[in-house]
Amino acid sequence: MRKHLTFAALAVMAWGIPFTAFALTCPAPQPGFVRVKLIDPAPQVTTGKSLKQINASAAGHGLVGKGKRALGITESKLEASINVNFAGQNLQRAQTKTTCVSVTRVNARFGHKELVVSLPREYYQGTCKFNVVYRHEMAHVDVARRTVRKYASVLRRELEHEVQKNNPMNARTMKVGTAAYQKRLQAVVSSVGKRFEAEANALHAKIDAPGSAYAANGACQGW
Repeated sequence: MRKHLTFAALAVMAWGIPFTAFALTCPAPQPGFVRVKLIDPAPQVTTGKSLKQINASAAGHGLVGKGKRALGITESKLEASINVNFAGQNLQRAQTKTTCVSVTRVNARFGHKELVVSLPREYYQGTCKFNVVYRHEMAHVDVARRTVRKYASVLRRELEHEVQKNNPMNARTMKVGTAAYQKRLQAVVSSVGKRFEAEANALHAKIDAPGSAYAANGACQGW
């Protein structure tokens, strides 16, 4: 199992609403709305690569047979991205000014942009070798999809908590406030992505471990 972790840049839409008041306490905004879209496609199973090609891309991962040869591989590309809408109010009393910056909406995407299983073209469908490799790689697919669904929920909860923790924020300018929010929310995405990767890697390692229920050695004649 090999994964590519990609974080998209945080996109920001911000606007200022001039407002003059006698106090510089920021009024409580409406609660920010957080939505996390789960990207969970069915795996694309391909049989176009040879064993040699699979080994060239496996780099030590995947179902390993006699002589440390990779027999199949599952590859994924993870997307973790957010788009944030802000609102702002400029408050002023005499010479004192502040800007109230609040998050109105967070749209996030979390999941697999790609989930590809490569089975060697040397193993024909219906044969013992094909079935063993297919079963092994589908175990990796199950881990990938199950774990990404778990962490999509984790991401939503943690983004909601971060938005509610200090909303609105007093800032010198709208630009300063949105930048501070960007840093905090991107830190949440990065943290969740790292925890997802650590848990998924541990589960994949169990599948690939010698003697696991999905091991290939001795499973078919000729191995």
